[in-house]
Amino acid sequence: MRKVGNDKKIQQLDQKMELAHRLFHTYLSDSTNISLSLAQMFLLKLLSEKGTCTPSSIAQEMGVTSGAITSLADRLHKQELISRERSESDRRVVMIKLTSKGEEAFKAVDAERMKRVVEIFSQLTEKDIDDLIRIYDKLIALLEKANN
Repeated sequence: MRKVGNDKKIQQLDQKMELAHRLFHTYLSDSTNISLSLAQMFLLKLLSEKGTCTPSSIAQEMGVTSGAITSLADRLHKQELISRERSESDRRVVMIKLTSKGEEAFKAVDAERMKRVVEIFSQLTEKDIDDLIRIYDKLIALLEKANN
């Protein structure tokens, strides 16, 4: 494997990735049909995929503190998108899950998000998309290896 030895290029790549990430998330958030923050959308998606979760497992998955999840969950609970229940086996443990209203909201938000993703990526060639997939696959493999 060829190693990139040019620190300046790596720094430039880091800046481009950060800018693209911010712009992409701003683009997704600016839809008039999406009234949830990106963190709220991610939490709803996580609950939709995994079902019932503890705040600590959500925090670990999202890479934030349990306190941040509590604050996020408070807002979603007030909107009746999630419910909190005590674990039957250990009453100290709170379990969080989507309500039916939350499931509907997630499906609507996810459909709108996907529509906007398609709007952007459909402007790329098939080769560009294949190249991005290939590069992201490599990057993910490197990061997974580094994190183990």
